[in-house]
Amino acid sequence: MRSPPASRGRSGRGSRRDFSRWHRLTPEAANEAFSGFLAGRTLTANQISFVDLIVAHLIQNGVMKPMRLFDSPFSDIAPDPDKLFPPADVDRLVTILSSVRTTAAPTSEVA
Repeated sequence: MRSPPASRGRSGRGSRRDFSRWHRLTPEAANEAFSGFLAGRTLTANQISFVDLIVAHLIQNGVMKPMRLFDSPFSDIAPDPDKLFPPADVDRLVTILSSVRTTAAPTSEVA
């Protein structure tokens, strides 16, 4: 794995672009994060599209705040994740996002 660039912004943490470039997830890692959530389940087409969007976002950005689930493109599928999944499943999605964030992101960096 390559080392992050030495250039730093005013805060000393580097730019958001640098963070994104060095903290993206591989497709394998992003899919693995959701493997337990998806295992042994039958999901609707909209539920599959929703999870696929989360995975794509993680591959592109590395981390994701759970509140993004209420924004486009996610809200284009369902205005509220609770309209698409039972509350326990939404809690699991948030837990997965938090776990990815904890393991992938340095403290104080967000996407």
